[in-house]
Amino acid sequence: MSTKMTIGYNNDKGFHLYEECFESDNVYLQLDGLSHKVLKEELSGELTISIDVQTWRMIVESWMNSHWGKNPDQDYKKLDDIDNQMVENFLNGWKRRTNES
Repeated sequence: MSTKMTIGYNNDKGFHLYEECFESDNVYLQLDGLSHKVLKEELSGELTISIDVQTWRMIVESWMNSHWGKNPDQDYKKLDDIDNQMVENFLNGWKRRTNES
């Protein structure tokens, strides 16, 4: 019997976000059918990541508050279509965040 409780699932996109029924401190993100480079290493197959629930909340909140999260028209946008001001704003924000660390 599985102890997984699905939070979100999409077979076409190959992800399963779930919790374990006897845990309250982590969520799990399972990615299937991968063919990507991760940290300069080849990865294929399945990857499951355990993520602290408070960290997951911060990830979701950061995404939802980001320019991209609020503008789905940016999805799959070609880099040629992005203007220089957008790139400059991104870099300035990134520099500001890394200097705060």
